[in-house]
Amino acid sequence: MSREYATMSIREANRLSRLVDNLLAYSRITDAADVYSFEPVSVEAVVTRTLQEFAGNIAHGRFEVDVEIPEDLPPVQADPTALGLMLNNLVDNAIRYSAETRHMAIAARRHDAVVVIEVRDRGVGIPPQELQHVTRKFFRGRRSAAGGSGLGLAIVDRIVGDHGGSLEIRSVLGQGTTVTVALPIAT
Repeated sequence: MSREYATMSIREANRLSRLVDNLLAYSRITDAADVYSFEPVSVEAVVTRTLQEFAGNIAHGRFEVDVEIPEDLPPVQADPTALGLMLNNLVDNAIRYSAETRHMAIAARRHDAVVVIEVRDRGVGIPPQELQHVTRKFFRGRRSAAGGSGLGLAIVDRIVGDHGGSLEIRSVLGQGTTVTVALPIAT
């Protein structure tokens, strides 16, 4: 009983820490030149770090996680902290909005001069009429899980834009959501 309570406390502390990080990040990312430190960043390393941070949530929720990243994937030109925050928000959403099917897939591939990163879940999905609004700060849809701030996808959108990338969100109600991010390859 004590171990379960401690685990639950750690999960909640991590959730609150991510919320504070999101609030601080959104308030700071008004001028990318002052905030970001761009360098070549390994997508595989960021994915590994993010999955380690969410290991407790993944285990507790009994998630199946598939990762597909080719060994020869080139690094992206990014701020490592911002890239980690972006991926943390995507993984957090995939976990938070999962239904009975606890599955998440993270894939990355090269496409011309960009690296394409996809995070897919088999969760509750986003209604079509809300899809265009999910990247607005503080927007929370009708199916939003308790504890969310409405900042996660707004932060993702801002980070992707500041990095010269693109963001696409596809979703089908009851089947899940796929978030696709394309970021420039480091030169």
